[in-house]
Amino acid sequence: MKYFLFLLILFYGGCTSRSNKEEKTAIKLDSITTDTYRKLFSSSFKWNDVEMKASNEEKHAFVKSSFPYILNSGDTAYLRSVHAIDFNNDGRKDFVYSGPGPVTMMTVLNITGDTTGFFSQDASIVDMDIVDKKVRRLYTFSLLASGGPAIEGYSIIDINYGENKTDFTNRINLDVIGGVEPPKNFSIFDVESASDSLPFRYAPIALDTPLNYLLELPGNQIGKIFKGTRATVIGQQKDSLGVNWYFTLIGSQYKIYKYVHGWDTTVHSFAVGWVNENGWSK
Repeated sequence: MKYFLFLLILFYGGCTSRSNKEEKTAIKLDSITTDTYRKLFSSSFKWNDVEMKASNEEKHAFVKSSFPYILNSGDTAYLRSVHAIDFNNDGRKDFVYSGPGPVTMMTVLNITGDTTGFFSQDASIVDMDIVDKKVRRLYTFSLLASGGPAIEGYSIIDINYGENKTDFTNRINLDVIGGVEPPKNFSIFDVESASDSLPFRYAPIALDTPLNYLLELPGNQIGKIFKGTRATVIGQQKDSLGVNWYFTLIGSQYKIYKYVHGWDTTVHSFAVGWVNENGWSK
């Protein structure tokens, strides 16, 4: 089913040739800063810095109660991917598995004593924000598609602790076509395309040869952007010729010619890529 949906998205993206005529604005990313993107794309996170001591018996009990099928192989390597953290600062160990799953990476989290404190995603945790001794935000990475082309997914999950309920809110989903280079310098502001057919690229350099037969686009292009498209710039970089490039997020409400989205069409996501600053207005 997922493969069929992916083919539909690929076909739709390839056939789209109309401009974005609707009045739209870039989505505001409240409380998401340049440091947020640094953590997402270039994390230095280490589990040893945040986890509590837990025995293999405790880890095994968590896996057995949450997703016992992983025990069928008889291999105990899964224990390395189980971590104990006091997520809500109540003095009790909460357990999270973040590692290999049946198909791709997998995260399963359970907050002890909280019937609403369960979270799972086909992704691995790459970082987290801890505020006042509580885990408030998770940064995750996943492989959305392995070919045609390969697409990586990045997500930010906010955690809110209520008196009787824990809410996990998916703040943002980014799909990154394999090979897209993250920026070295981060900054955040909104822009709008002033021209049609602006190249969307996976690197901050203009390469228009050879033809990419998989995407049916020249050089390092991953799509073409229509006039009126709003984007959020999260980084900038100059090439060897002094040309300035924007590293942009473009919401899935905008059509990008030939671009292949990795997320399910029911999930609002952002395409990620580089554009020449010429042709854009702030």
